[in-house]
Amino acid sequence: METAMLEAMPAAELAGAISSQHAVVVAAQAELISLIAAFDAREGWRADGAKSMAAWLVAGLHVTYATASEWVGLAAALPGLPALASSLSSGALNLESAAAAAKLVGGDASGAVTDAGVTAEAEALPADFLRTAVRRQEQVAAQESGERPRPGFRGRIRPTAGPPSGAACPPPRAQR
Repeated sequence: METAMLEAMPAAELAGAISSQHAVVVAAQAELISLIAAFDAREGWRADGAKSMAAWLVAGLHVTYATASEWVGLAAALPGLPALASSLSSGALNLESAAAAAKLVGGDASGAVTDAGVTAEAEALPADFLRTAVRRQEQVAAQESGERPRPGFRGRIRPTAGPPSGAACPPPRAQR
């Protein structure tokens, strides 16, 4: 859309357009996840010399390993979660929320978290809430199994005296 046309649109119309476009993007992402599942099932990544589907995505699409792993995990989980898959395909649920919801179902040993239940919750809650629930679920599982949780980075990065030797950095402001 042209800038002048966007500037002339009322805010409510812009909000509706954003929502509509988001649904289109999410539906396309759902298709991407389906393609990843099919390609991974055939191990098509092996022909290119990749070690895994996630590694192939990193090399081919230049996404982070975390993103690639999340996509592969979701692709593997969705066949067993028809309500979640349907919600993602229709654009009612975004990719981040679907990935977190799938982890919640997969990480629940008790069977209390169901496909239909987690899908309804995922459609109603922001992705951050779902990701927090996943982290809590992982912490509880680690405590119950006696594992130590993975420590996060809590250190401080200390500035060095200057750039590494050979680095092309401008001189400090005082010397300019």
